[in-house]
Amino acid sequence: MTKLHPSLSLIVFVLFLGACSSEDEQIRSKENFKSIKLNKNELFVNVGDSEILDYTIMPSNISNEAVVAWTTNKETIVKVENGIIKALKTGEANVIVTIKRTLISDTCKVTVNPERLQGIKFENSTKDIVKGETMLLNVTYIPKNAGNKKLNWSSSDESVAKVSEEGIVNAIAIGNCSIKAISEEGKFEALCNINVLPATVNNILFESEEFKIEIGSTKQINVTVLPENAENKNIIWHSANTSIASIDLNGVVKANAIGETIITAESEESGYKATCKIKVADLDEFVSVYKSSSSITIIDGFVTGIAGCTILNNSTHSIELVRFYITESLNNRVIFEITDKATLGILSPGKENTLGTLFNWDYKPVCYWEFKYNGKVYSLSAEIDDFEFPSFK
Repeated sequence: MTKLHPSLSLIVFVLFLGACSSEDEQIRSKENFKSIKLNKNELFVNVGDSEILDYTIMPSNISNEAVVAWTTNKETIVKVENGIIKALKTGEANVIVTIKRTLISDTCKVTVNPERLQGIKFENSTKDIVKGETMLLNVTYIPKNAGNKKLNWSSSDESVAKVSEEGIVNAIAIGNCSIKAISEEGKFEALCNINVLPATVNNILFESEEFKIEIGSTKQINVTVLPENAENKNIIWHSANTSIASIDLNGVVKANAIGETIITAESEESGYKATCKIKVADLDEFVSVYKSSSSITIIDGFVTGIAGCTILNNSTHSIELVRFYITESLNNRVIFEITDKATLGILSPGKENTLGTLFNWDYKPVCYWEFKYNGKVYSLSAEIDDFEFPSFK
């Protein structure tokens, strides 16, 4: 026969006593407590309300001072403490009362109803909105956690403003109307007076911050008026110095004299102002001269080969070409020259002319174009060994 180790014998004995104790507990609970009964097995409450549940232990000759435990299967919906139920939010939950150390219990099904709506109101009784814009009307519900918040919306004049099922107002035309909200529950009403206003000019944008205009010419100045839905986009024009440049009612600038001035565009409706600079320049600032096609060799400034020089008329006037010549920088002597009118001729706006020659070890040659406009002779030049085209003026 196998003998148990003393420590193992002790463990077996303890487990045996525990089993007997548990069994005695169950027998004692069955003999002493038959049942526990709540005074309500179904309860309807509103959010925020409190209710008290009572209980009875059977048989009645057993003292009710026995300890009980209260629990709920959904603590987010109801809270229970010592039989006091607090409704937290809409839903259903079970509240259970149990005699401690037994399986004896009873349950109450609790249905939490949403609070009934008692009234509605708008945050503002009057609202202004700009034509063409939209706006959400905010409603205050009384109480704020009311269950049914469905509303029916209407406008007293949909030609002025319409309202969607979500309470979004769309401003159609300048004028006044009323927006009404009626609750589905209780038929409570709220009214908001809507004033649809014209869009106010709040920005004027020029195409450029600065314009260069040749003397004696005109230029249309265009601006963008914002917002796009502004009712009155009329502009009042001003020139800070009309002797330099004047501007008419339509924004057409006339260049009167060489110099600079400021042009102001002012909104007729709001008075908003924006400015740009006008620079009036002489004709030669709108004519460019640069080296064109070439097949040359340059050694220490001495040029050999064929090269041409181009004149481009970027002005708004035709100019008369009167002379083309090339000098050598070493002694400033003329090494090539053309004055023939048939070869030079008239250069129209946007047109160009190119002339050139063969160089034979000429030191840093410079090309000159002379042209005439309105009795005045202008002269522009470009170096042949300058491979970078000068920027157009």
